[in-house]
Amino acid sequence: MLEALACRDRDGACLLIDGEPSPLLRIVDDVIRVGNTRVSLDSALLAYKSGASLDAIVESYPSLSADEVTSVLEHYRQRPAFFDRYLEMQEGRAAALRREAERLYGDPGLKERLLARRKNA
Repeated sequence: MLEALACRDRDGACLLIDGEPSPLLRIVDDVIRVGNTRVSLDSALLAYKSGASLDAIVESYPSLSADEVTSVLEHYRQRPAFFDRYLEMQEGRAAALRREAERLYGDPGLKERLLARRKNA
């Protein structure tokens, strides 16, 4: 999905929204980042969708300005289907990574043993 929406500029990959480059949203390692920060679009949008106010989001992510958060929320409100699809894609990627990590490094029954230890403590 992101390859089709990426453009190249002097700073790397930017996101195309309605065919226009968005200088605010950048693609880094297949993740949409806000501005020149490491804050993912996922983090900002999930906070907003969970009911966080603009001020709460800025407080949670001090590298973001109120103007940047406002712009992200405006992008979301203009194209909610696009951004919701992106969030679903990211959730799927995260689930696949979790399954792979559990397969490679998982300890069957570890969670149950830790919960039982907590209960008995």
